[in-house]
Amino acid sequence: MSSNLSGVPTLVLIHPRLNKIATQEIDLLARFEKYAEVFSLATKDPNIKFLVIGGIDGSRKLKFPKETHSRVEIVLFKSAKWTFPFFMFNAVKYLRCSKVSPRIFLAGDLTLGLFATWCVRFFWFRGVPIQISVHGSIRSYGAKMRGLFKSIVFNSISLPLIRKVESVRVVSRHLAREVEEFAGLPNSRIVIAPIPMAWFSENRLIRTDGFHIAVIGRFHQERNISEILSILSAVLPNQDLRKVTFAGSGELIGVIESWSQNSPQSAKIEIITGLNATKVVKLLSGTDALLSAAMTEGYGLSIREALVSGVTVVARKNKGTEEVLEDFNSGIYLYDKINLAVEIINKLIRHEFSGPSVNAPAIQKAIDTHSMRSLASSWSQLSNSV
Repeated sequence: MSSNLSGVPTLVLIHPRLNKIATQEIDLLARFEKYAEVFSLATKDPNIKFLVIGGIDGSRKLKFPKETHSRVEIVLFKSAKWTFPFFMFNAVKYLRCSKVSPRIFLAGDLTLGLFATWCVRFFWFRGVPIQISVHGSIRSYGAKMRGLFKSIVFNSISLPLIRKVESVRVVSRHLAREVEEFAGLPNSRIVIAPIPMAWFSENRLIRTDGFHIAVIGRFHQERNISEILSILSAVLPNQDLRKVTFAGSGELIGVIESWSQNSPQSAKIEIITGLNATKVVKLLSGTDALLSAAMTEGYGLSIREALVSGVTVVARKNKGTEEVLEDFNSGIYLYDKINLAVEIINKLIRHEFSGPSVNAPAIQKAIDTHSMRSLASSWSQLSNSV
C-alpha cells in the first residue's frame, strides 16, 4: 500500500507474527478500524490513523479485503526466526521513509512483538509510549511447561521490558490482578479493556430434531482437547444428541479427525475450518450448547459470543469462566470433573437446565461500551504524555 501517513498522528501496531492470529482478516480489519475511530474521538482529532506493521511467514497467507478503510493502513513484511532482523530493518525503514508520526506504539505480543517495538522506540522514536496487551495468563509465558528455553527468554528479556512499558491493557479483571502481582506493576499502569464483540446475532433457529453441541476456537494443547473428546465420547451415544461440530483450526486438528474417524458415532460428528465472524454467527444460530474445557481463560470471547447468541455454555471452572458467570449470571454451567460435565450436558439434552438470559446481548454491549471508553481514556493519556 502507498503511504499517506506523513506527519499524521498515528497509532502504530508492530506484530512480527501477524499471521499467527486466529482472527480472520476481515474481522481484524474491522477491529483496527474501530480502534482508530475510538482514538480519534478520544483525542478529538479526525486525522488519526492506525498503522499495522505485520510480519508473515509461510504458514498462512494474509488476504485483507480490498475495500478501502480510510483510517487503517497495513504493511506486511516477511518475518520468521531467521529473518526477524530483516523485519526490523524493513519496519524502521518504512516508518522513517514514510515520515510517520507515532503517538503510541502497540506491541503485537509479549515476546517478539514487544522486543521489536522496544527496539524501534529505543533507537529511533524515543519518548513515544508503548502499550502491551495481555489476553491470557502472563504466568504461563514464564512457566517451564512452555519449554525451558522459552521460559528463560521470557523471564530474562520480556518480563523486564513489560515492567518498563507505560501501559498494560488486559482483557479481564482477574488478569489485571495477575499482572499486578506477577509483574509487580502498579494498578495505575493497567487498563481493563476487553476485546469488543464484532457482532450480535438476533436470529435463532428453532430445531426439534435433536441437540447440537459445538466446540469453537483454536485446537491446541491449552484448550484441553483430550478432555473435550472424553466428554463427547460419553454423551455421543445419547439418541437425542443430533450433532457435534468442531469449528476452527490448530495443531491438534489431526487428533480430532482421527478420533472422529474411529468413533462409533462418526456420522454425528462434523469438522469445519476457515471460520470468520459470518460463519460463526450462522453456526451458533443453530447450536444448543458450546463446550469449552480450557484450563485457563483470559476473557472467553467465544463463550461470550455463544451466550449473546442464545447458546448455553458448558465450561471448565477457572478464573476466566467464573468471571463470565459473574457478568451474565445465567446460561453458563461450570464443571471441575469430566463426569460432572457429562451430567450437565445430559440434563441440557433433557431440557432440565435453562439457557442464557434474554438480557445477555445488552449485558455484553454495556461491557463493550465501557471497554472502549477505558481504552480511549488510556490512549488519550498516553498521547498527551508525548
